[in-house]
Amino acid sequence: NLLSVFPIYITADSRNICGRCAAAPNNCIRNRPYEAVSQFLKFPCRYKSDGCHEEMLPKDLPPHEELCSFRAVKCPLTARCGWEASRPHLLQHIHDEHSNVILKNGEFELNLTDSSECTSLLVHNNALLVVERKFDATDEVLRCAVHHPEPDSAKRSCRLSVRNNNRKASVQFQTTSSEDVTFTDLYLGRMARSTVAFGRLSLEKASKREGDVISVLKSCLKCSRCSQLLMPPIYQRFREQATLCSRCEHEHVTSCGVCGRCTYMPEIDLRNVLLEKIADLLVYQCENERNGCTFSARPDQMRLHQELCLYGDLECLVGEFEECGWRGIGHGLMEHVLGQHRQLMAGSEISVDFRPHCRHCALLKFADRLFRVVFVRDREEEKERCCWTVQTVGHSEDDFRYEIELIDEESGRGMVVRRACVPLLSVGELLENDNYYCYFYDD
Repeated sequence: NLLSVFPIYITADSRNICGRCAAAPNNCIRNRPYEAVSQFLKFPCRYKSDGCHEEMLPKDLPPHEELCSFRAVKCPLTARCGWEASRPHLLQHIHDEHSNVILKNGEFELNLTDSSECTSLLVHNNALLVVERKFDATDEVLRCAVHHPEPDSAKRSCRLSVRNNNRKASVQFQTTSSEDVTFTDLYLGRMARSTVAFGRLSLEKASKREGDVISVLKSCLKCSRCSQLLMPPIYQRFREQATLCSRCEHEHVTSCGVCGRCTYMPEIDLRNVLLEKIADLLVYQCENERNGCTFSARPDQMRLHQELCLYGDLECLVGEFEECGWRGIGHGLMEHVLGQHRQLMAGSEISVDFRPHCRHCALLKFADRLFRVVFVRDREEEKERCCWTVQTVGHSEDDFRYEIELIDEESGRGMVVRRACVPLLSVGELLENDNYYCYFYDD
């Protein structure tokens, strides 16, 4: 290399050594006259032969060469590969020699029956990242770290999602450097009944606000059991420093998913009011963001949205009325209904059976949305009554109203009722609240 990085030393046999060398040998002196002259000269980067055309003063060369786009790099899979060459050739080497460990679209399969460890590679916007996964089948915890093999790589926000037919779990964290590998835990106890789960890593460049107060608060507001972002109500374990979301608190688990020692005691699992007040100030992303939902809101609105989100998991609308085991993301519901239950799609007139204890549903399509019409005939205080309602499928920013005109074909008499459409609830939940339906007595 050129004598372009200071300090420069002269050895006893009149050889010159530049500052790139680890240490100067004994019995040598510093060549200060040379440094005094050459400090004003521009030198080419040491990686000129690999394609770098930068020329700089000696004081600027060390930081440039450390991060030069053409510097020599090693394959990140050093345990199994000794490749080393110019940085621009790294991705081609990975695709040629290690394509079997690249996570395509960040997706992977996880065997839930056995503990395992693996190292994979992820290419994101022409940047290479190393993914380390450790699954403990006994504790039902997946530990994951995503780090950059190169020091100049920008940090990215990373979301790890794991799901199967029954459950889903996700956690968000930041990528790190290879010198500071940090693992994030994701508890998968809810998926214990399955043998296989499917995971996905999605990344985006960390925003400039990642280090602000809001980001710090969100990083602290995580459920100790499922690692989801906490929304009110938030519960505090009495004996251990563990915070739980309402979903985990209501599961009546017998032991803590974090420490495995503290026992579930609902009478002393306290509401953490201070954390709830902080959470009420934050804006949350929908938990179905990984499925494509872009809705964001404060906790009170988000709870309602997530119950009705069309990007979440839904069961068939007619499953309570006839046998159908379909379950999927809400946006596939329209295709399923039109393909399997077209006979239930109704127009402006609906005929129903008025026999005692009968139930009936019909489906309506309006404004590119689905609605479920529910009719129930039951008994209240020795009187037969007919209950009607129209339910909106999925969250909607619009308020829909319906009008029902009942006509007795024998007498020709009728009546009209106008009400607001209600959220999609089970028949049992509907009948528990008089505000959710209109009803008529036989007399």
